[in-house]
Amino acid sequence: MSSSSRTTSRRPILPSSISMVVDDGRNNRYHSVKVDETMTIKYRANHDDDYDDDELSLPRTISFNSSAITIDTASCASSNNNCTVTSSSSNSCATRSIADTASTRSTVTASTRNSNKSRLSSIQRAKTVSSCPVTGHLSNVLEDYVIFPTVLGNGQYGKVRDCINRRTRKYYACKSIDKSKVGRLDHLQREIEVLSMVDHRGILKLVDCYEDAEQVHIITKKYTGGELFDVIVNETTPTGCLDERKACRVIKSLLEAVDYLHENNIVHRDIKPENILFESKHEDSAIRLIDFGLSRLHTQDEGLMCNPVGTAYYMSPELLKGKYNKACDVWSIGVVAYILLCGYPPFNGPTHDDIFDHIKRGEYKFPSQSWSDKSDDAIDFIISLLKSSPRRRLNTKQALMHPWIVGMGCNRSSRSSSSKTKQHQMPQRRRTRCDPPETRRNE
Repeated sequence: MSSSSRTTSRRPILPSSISMVVDDGRNNRYHSVKVDETMTIKYRANHDDDYDDDELSLPRTISFNSSAITIDTASCASSNNNCTVTSSSSNSCATRSIADTASTRSTVTASTRNSNKSRLSSIQRAKTVSSCPVTGHLSNVLEDYVIFPTVLGNGQYGKVRDCINRRTRKYYACKSIDKSKVGRLDHLQREIEVLSMVDHRGILKLVDCYEDAEQVHIITKKYTGGELFDVIVNETTPTGCLDERKACRVIKSLLEAVDYLHENNIVHRDIKPENILFESKHEDSAIRLIDFGLSRLHTQDEGLMCNPVGTAYYMSPELLKGKYNKACDVWSIGVVAYILLCGYPPFNGPTHDDIFDHIKRGEYKFPSQSWSDKSDDAIDFIISLLKSSPRRRLNTKQALMHPWIVGMGCNRSSRSSSSKTKQHQMPQRRRTRCDPPETRRNE
């Protein structure tokens, strides 16, 4: 506003306010415009509502007593909603009044409201991030999916249930995780990040992800074959577990999945039978590697990882020492291969400390009762993966070229399930996240 417009002599000769009925040209609806003594143009619709500070709704031209007030909408867009008002009139009173109005720039109060909206949006975004720290946005899974009440499985942090997409009518699995039970939400965030990056036939397929105030809902493809852990428990006999051909098929698929991860600089860090699912109950069903809660992105340029995380039976010696790389996953595959062929782990003990001592010393055996009928290639494969030194250990590509994998093991038929007396028991499901908690470094 110019300095002259601030002087008393230049105040417009108007009553405290003027109301004008105008046609805005939109469906013949009439509106009331009010010019008050502060020279603010106010607008309302149909005379029913309170005056609303809404510059965007003002018509371009307002007629009043044979005069026209023209609102320069172009200047509003280019000058932070400060609109220029001009006029022409043959009516002297109206001319003086409107001329004075035109001599000032009427600040349309929509700019203040837009500023308030901007501040409110920032506050709302901050609240959303605060209540949704995993995905960063609030969403309702029930808008897109029907979740069935039957619980298929219970985990440490949540439940898995069937769900169906409302639009496609396709069935999926919904893993609902209670955020209040998760100590490290960054692990959950990392799991979703990794799953959204990967696309491999041997890895869990992420479909959707939702987050509300209490839970994170991860929608994935549905696999009905069950865990490899349960197959091991059901198939173990005094003389072994799976036949070599079936065990070899599982290990080959697992190696291909982990090789894909390593090629993409992803380390799983929790490979075990509980985290391997069969797609179906078919005898030759493919497998899927799941549970990326402990996985992370890691390149060679970052140096060695230092936090010992994982499950006790499957942790490598260098991981326990706090200096390890992606070779820790190959060690875990070697442990899984050992268990598939005999039904019990190579490193066992009543406590975690006992298990860790055996692992660090590299102490394991091939008892004749369970291993006398196994091929030399199978035993050599396991030895090649359970090297205490990660430099001497095969990597995933080398393991895939091992004679046992290339030859698909021995052509023995599947063992009869008639003798199920368990001489060796599989360990209970135990995950160890060693203290102190993981310190994130470039993660």
